[in-house]
Amino acid sequence: MKKFIFLTTIFFTFMTQVSFSQNLISVQNGSSSSFYTTLDLAISNALDGDTINLPGGSFSFTNTIAKRLHFIGVGINPDSTSATVKTIFSSVYSIFSFENGAEFGSLTGIYFTSSLTFNQVNNYIIDRCLFPALTLSVECTNITVKNCVVGNINGSNSQNNMFISTFIYGQVSNFGINNNFKNNFFSYYIPSFYIPGALFNITGSFISNNIFKQSYNEGWNNNIAKNNINVPNGLFGNGASNFGENNYQVTDIKPLFLNYSGGGYSFTENYHLQNPTQYTGTDATQVGLYGGAFPWKEGSIPFNPHFQTVQIAPTTDSTGNLNVNIKVAAQDR
Repeated sequence: MKKFIFLTTIFFTFMTQVSFSQNLISVQNGSSSSFYTTLDLAISNALDGDTINLPGGSFSFTNTIAKRLHFIGVGINPDSTSATVKTIFSSVYSIFSFENGAEFGSLTGIYFTSSLTFNQVNNYIIDRCLFPALTLSVECTNITVKNCVVGNINGSNSQNNMFISTFIYGQVSNFGINNNFKNNFFSYYIPSFYIPGALFNITGSFISNNIFKQSYNEGWNNNIAKNNINVPNGLFGNGASNFGENNYQVTDIKPLFLNYSGGGYSFTENYHLQNPTQYTGTDATQVGLYGGAFPWKEGSIPFNPHFQTVQIAPTTDSTGNLNVNIKVAAQDR
């Protein structure tokens, strides 16, 4: 056992040194790994089902993703990635495009500078990422977005998608039946009742345990809304086609939080509720980001081992050894 640990430590230290010094991207296929210097090369050489592990830094690519790949970065929060810096995806185009063939893939711990577009993709997970906008084609189903920060979302009347414990600072529009919006914080605000609000043109979906900065306005049809802040109770909306139950009304949501200035997302603010037991959801946990089955994780740290500190000497010592000091914390989720 000691020998195994010793050899593993040497290998881990060596590979970490190489990865940090050269910013290499690891493509893992089963128990074997390959390393690439650019994201385009990593994607081109990856096989269906491979995992692409990315260090901190900025990476650009021109590929359209049309195979089942799992992308794992080091995180999006600058405070939690001080040892590595964030993993940033930048595109030569204005969008990152995921096409038919990418189903059952995932994105974790990545900061996107451009919008994401999914076309004819089913069963995809986006977790602990930040991106300015998301567009789904009408054929997309079972797209799950959780613990993310996102702006505008256009569902193109797609069905059976989930948005969970996500900070949404833009407008969400055009979703068909059986979509689920749960434990999100909708900070989108337009100072007029007659202009579509945070959720617009939503039909036959489930809206529960969310916090809305702006109270309900038009654009809902045949939805069920329970235990939300700033959504009506009883029958409401277009032809009284929506049903609300156990919803809360709050004039100013800023005092609900430990630290919220009233704008969009900020890494320095604290979205914990002042009184978590005062506003409970359908599952008896608190409404908002920190309730439900997938509560917001502090620091938005991905599920892979987290590098807390990395110190690599600039040169070797007199005997040729390189001093490497790394502190890594395992993650339980």
